[in-house]
Amino acid sequence: FSFGNRHLTTFCLDVQMPQSAELIQTAMIKQWPHLESRFDYVEGRLEQLVPHHSCLLASVHACGILSDVLVATAAKHAVPLAVVPCCHSRKRKVLESVASPYAKKEYHKILSHRGSMPDLVDRLDTVRMVALENAGFDVEEFFIPETFTGKNRLILGF
Repeated sequence: FSFGNRHLTTFCLDVQMPQSAELIQTAMIKQWPHLESRFDYVEGRLEQLVPHHSCLLASVHACGILSDVLVATAAKHAVPLAVVPCCHSRKRKVLESVASPYAKKEYHKILSHRGSMPDLVDRLDTVRMVALENAGFDVEEFFIPETFTGKNRLILGF
């Protein structure tokens, strides 16, 4: 993979390596043979990750606060991000260190609201995009076809 003129490192990170790890690695190398020396499957927690500037953080179905941790990690280390958030909830906030005044205000509203919040998905993802913009990223939002997933918002920060 390349991002601009940078060659990117590729690895999968999970708390516990699944049985499919070898299959994933084999499929990745088959599709992109040039990644063989730059691909690895890493067992660990995202909060422990200190990405090299050559990394692109990417996640599909970044459940719950995992999306927030990815956004905060990308912002802290100034590395590009591609994330498809899912399982939106009001469990906790992680982005305060990179949040704009708008984002902080929105998080306060989201976390203090009682009852259902029909627009929770849009509000949380907007706060995530504002946090990336506040950290100096250009942000783009796309929607991938719903035939792939119902959680189809793709947030790019670069």
